[in-house]
Amino acid sequence: MDLDDFLWLSDIVEKLAVKHHVTPWTNESLDDMSEGKDTKRTSLSEARSVEEIADFWDTHSLDDYWDQTHEAEFEVRAKPRRRVALEPEVYKGIEVQARRCGVLPETLINLWLAERLLSPE
Repeated sequence: MDLDDFLWLSDIVEKLAVKHHVTPWTNESLDDMSEGKDTKRTSLSEARSVEEIADFWDTHSLDDYWDQTHEAEFEVRAKPRRRVALEPEVYKGIEVQARRCGVLPETLINLWLAERLLSPE
């Protein structure tokens, strides 16, 4: 999937790249940060690491910086997903279990299926 015709702040592109495992077209500054090279601070957050960028955008709104955005391109490599139909009663039970575990129902189902497939019969 390619996303085009969006304006993104470079700090946001870097955060998206790290958080969602996507690759920006130009990611030299992100590579420099991950390799521990001496880097300049990013333009808005004045961060020197990916973690600092993430912390900044977790506590700031893009709305406050919209006039400072510029166009950026990046590629999203999303893995294909499959849908499986479940009986409503089964899904309700999964929701209850997921809440107890503190995860989403989809996460719990994936964990259970992975355990089942990886366990010897």
